[in-house]
Amino acid sequence: MSYYASWIDVKRNIKDFSKDQLLDLIGDLYRLSANNKELFNARFSLLLMYEKEIQNVTELTPEKQKVFKNRLHAIMESASGIGWGYHDGLRQLYYESFPHDH
Repeated sequence: MSYYASWIDVKRNIKDFSKDQLLDLIGDLYRLSANNKELFNARFSLLLMYEKEIQNVTELTPEKQKVFKNRLHAIMESASGIGWGYHDGLRQLYYESFPHDH
């Protein structure tokens, strides 16, 4: 019988990795699979787009921010359950920029 590690097992083993160890691991995953490359590129490009739009909204007056903040919040909430930390990334970006909404 084969045993496959669950996410809990993996998380337990990597939680104490240093930043360099995590970067090496991600680099290995990126190099070893075309699917991983697509995943990382998609995830980080979407987060960068979201971050850029947050920056644009923060430059607006508070009155004009409200509509766009509602939209950004809805995007963040709709990402819940997608996996791979995508929702967590959006959430972090949102609440770093709009801490009073937390």
